Amino acid sequence: MAEKFHLDAELVLPGTAARLERGLALGESLFERYPVTVVSTEYIKSDRRRDEFLRSCPELVIVDEAHTCADPAAGRGGRHQRYQLLSGLAADQRRHLLLVTATPHSGKEEAFRALIGFLDPAFRDLPADLTSEERAQERRRLARMLVQRRRADIEHYLGDTPFPRRESREETYDLAPDYRRFFQRVLAYARETVRDAETGSHRQRVRWWAALGLLRAIGSSPAAAAETLRNRAQTAETATAEEADEVGRRSVLDLVEEESAEGTDVSPGADPEPGDEEETPNRRLLRRLAREADALRGPDRDAKLARGLKLVAEIVEDGFHPIVFCRFIATADYLAEHLRRFLPADVEVASVTGLLPPEEREQRVHELAEKPRRVLVCTDCLSEGLNLQERFDCCVHYDLSWNPTRHEQREGRVDRFGQPRDTVRVLTYFGRDNPIDGIVLDVLLKKHRTIRDSLGISVPVPVDSNAVLEAILEGLLIRGRDEAEQLSLFSHPELASAREGFHGEWERSAERERRSRTVFAQETLRVEEVARELEETRRAIGSAADVRRFVAEALRAHGALVSGDGALDVDLAEAPRALRDALGP
Repeated sequence: MAEKFHLDAELVLPGTAARLERGLALGESLFERYPVTVVSTEYIKSDRRRDEFLRSCPELVIVDEAHTCADPAAGRGGRHQRYQLLSGLAADQRRHLLLVTATPHSGKEEAFRALIGFLDPAFRDLPADLTSEERAQERRRLARMLVQRRRADIEHYLGDTPFPRRESREETYDLAPDYRRFFQRVLAYARETVRDAETGSHRQRVRWWAALGLLRAIGSSPAAAAETLRNRAQTAETATAEEADEVGRRSVLDLVEEESAEGTDVSPGADPEPGDEEETPNRRLLRRLAREADALRGPDRDAKLARGLKLVAEIVEDGFHPIVFCRFIATADYLAEHLRRFLPADVEVASVTGLLPPEEREQRVHELAEKPRRVLVCTDCLSEGLNLQERFDCCVHYDLSWNPTRHEQREGRVDRFGQPRDTVRVLTYFGRDNPIDGIVLDVLLKKHRTIRDSLGISVPVPVDSNAVLEAILEGLLIRGRDEAEQLSLFSHPELASAREGFHGEWERSAERERRSRTVFAQETLRVEEVARELEETRRAIGSAADVRRFVAEALRAHGALVSGDGALDVDLAEAPRALRDALGP
């Protein structure tokens, strides 16, 4: 904002609010003292801060990622608080409200209705299909408030806009024999615990999430597997099956549509038993498995690591600066440690995870960016919120995300406006004989890529994707008996039906998005008209020289002493007190 609009904005975050609030007058709001702010939605959504913001917020509000505020069905929690916040902002018809989102329609019709209802409450009742001639008037009303721009539109209008070309490829590995045997032992243990129905529905759900988290950690790295085997499952201390499901989904799945990636990179824990009793048969078994996982560390027994080291080395030798995304903190640190040993001494490797506070993460990334040859290994704590395109140009998915939107966010760190390279690389890495990777690829990632290639845009996964993924993974654990059966898992009628129904809903969501973008595309926008308006606005505001001259003459007219050829030196000693008070300290 300072560079483009010469506006000095104050950043309002939990870490900065206390400093900004010092010195406020009694009853004065932070937003009254600082008229231009950039404020975190997560900070401002709570009831107390929301009411203060609504009372004193400025006349123009820009809401980024506005679709995360448009879920009226969420009865509690962060999504409901964000919805209340945006509803309060939209209620004042005098306020200028700009809602920014790359995914206005996420497949959930009610949320889309709420989003366009912020523009005008009457839009909530518009029919789903506005393409007919009879709906032309309603279509024009809505189109007056929509501005749609895909990358292709911007490239068409501006010609020389520096968007890179994405070069994507896949690479695979096969589990080493010792690792495969270890995987099968853990899979057998997971099946046994999940199938045990005698402990009641709550404990069964606790065991289900503990087993699923363990399988995910083993597919990530032996380091993540060992840490998970030694940790208590986050669901262990829950009181009900519903609470166990809520905690389990948050710790094991990738709920991009629910919250940010903050705090999701810790190992989930495999011990489903509550309490601190040490010597139980299950805990002895888990500790023995953890020691087996420790023995699998290193490129000699971890084929994923061995192949991954070579792939990253090839990328660096080709002159690229990769970001390597891992799911767990333990995996990121483990991979970074071995990359430092494997790569040439002049290649700097840094690991950035959720263990670091946001300010320290940013500092570590900036320090790494100064190195001529560099590799950034991180978790999804860096998949959003930090621009990395000027210093990095390759994205490696060392661990698959269980939500394609997260993959898009990762790749968006390098494939975006301002990337100096003409081509960026994206490498998706997975195990050919890893059953978890196979399910995620088959159900989610391949379908997502097909839709994106067809439409030229990314369409979010339908909202029930986690339930479908859970059902299919449950099929692996409960119905599967051996590796051969895993390969034909989707031949089971119930599981095949779940996958096909899910893909059908995703295709219908993509078709709705295609129709929306066709109906509301601004193909009639004329660049020359925008340029003329922009020039007239600049002329009305004045150039930097005009502003400088006006300020200097106005201050002199009020008795101030003004000097200096570059920056102005202003002495207000002889100026009226009213002027000194108005200008501040």
